[in-house]
Amino acid sequence: MLQLSLDGKRLYVTTSLYRKWDEQFYPNLVKNGAVMLQVDIGNGGKMVLNENFLVDFGILEGGPYLAHECAILVGIVLPTSGYRPAPLKQVRIYFKK
Repeated sequence: MLQLSLDGKRLYVTTSLYRKWDEQFYPNLVKNGAVMLQVDIGNGGKMVLNENFLVDFGILEGGPYLAHECAILVGIVLPTSGYRPAPLKQVRIYFKK
């Protein structure tokens, strides 16, 4: 899924779409967990992958997890498909197994 930050400067991308589709087409994703990446958007719309940002939902305690649709609120990333708190460095992530 894709989510643009409110200021339009960051695009967050997750490797999971819908669990049923993931199970059918990407069984290794379900087994190993999803990841979230950040794409920085510069002036003129140039996009560059932020190599310092990676959330690996496969290595989180209790995982692996799939990350779906996300809402970005003042620097906090909140997947909207369910909530279970899990602090991760400076980004607070809520996710559902």
